[in-house]
Amino acid sequence: MVTVTNPGIVTTTSTPQRLRRLRVGIVSALVLALVGAVSTFLVAHSAAVSVQSAVVPAQAAIADTWNLLHRVDVALSTCTTDPAAQRGRTDCAVVLANGEYHGQIAIAVQNLAVLAGLAVGDRADRQVIQVVQGLLIDHLGLVEQAHFHLGQGHALLAEAYLRYAGNLLRGSIHDQLLDFVGRIGAELARQRQTHDNAPALALLWLVPLLVAVGLLLGGQVWLTKRFNRWLNVPLATASVGLVALGVVAARPLWAGAALAESTDGVRALLDAGLPPSAPALGPDDHLVAVAATAARSFNLEYVMPVLAIVCLALVIVGFQRRLDEYGTRSG
Repeated sequence: MVTVTNPGIVTTTSTPQRLRRLRVGIVSALVLALVGAVSTFLVAHSAAVSVQSAVVPAQAAIADTWNLLHRVDVALSTCTTDPAAQRGRTDCAVVLANGEYHGQIAIAVQNLAVLAGLAVGDRADRQVIQVVQGLLIDHLGLVEQAHFHLGQGHALLAEAYLRYAGNLLRGSIHDQLLDFVGRIGAELARQRQTHDNAPALALLWLVPLLVAVGLLLGGQVWLTKRFNRWLNVPLATASVGLVALGVVAARPLWAGAALAESTDGVRALLDAGLPPSAPALGPDDHLVAVAATAARSFNLEYVMPVLAIVCLALVIVGFQRRLDEYGTRSG
């Protein structure tokens, strides 16, 4: 029997009661730690997956789209509708006749369709892509008008249509694409904020896990003195399991460097924007690889519950053995 004395109050706690209370305390703390660990892991993993599967591909797609359109613009704005005044410039009739710009704009439209399917921003954000697709149709119509009038011998009218098409591309189309770059940046900022909050969120599982470890170690010390046994194998194994659970739960912290590097890399590309008269930069292979590394889960969302269940079972078995032993001795 264990007697706890306070001024005016005397209470008696039996060994079985203390064993049960320790068991309940450890189990409760472990359950709280598991809930906190899985929740914070899923939040952090979701942010990393969003960067890898949406933000990085979106930046790549919009850079590729602008580069295609920039090549079309260079080809159409540097050609001449007057063969007699070529002076090293390409004949617009040749450029328009080969139809290469058709293929480039078609690929650009396909890139925009992929971009619209990515989970970047909300539905209103992705409507910007539909606006760009409509403007590209208008641009293509102006180029076709230029081709038609050039074939009719109306060089000045064809040149005017090509100039309108170039102004549309470098104006409204470029501005809408740049607007979507800003929306990608807003999505990136949301995911980066999740990364920055990871240390604070870790307290949701770290505090109860430390409580569980403290109770478990303290309980084993008490059991050693009470039952004259140096080792309770299930409880000792559970202690190791709790440490392993802590290491696994800390994945968002020790994988944070990769996520930080990927978000910083994409941010630099987004800040560079879409130069009106030059190609845009897209993510290189290293940045793509780093983003993929940050998004790897190693199935830890399943490993953590399994570890926790094993630890719970070991705790229950470890204390139950001492309860049974105490009952046998008392009997």
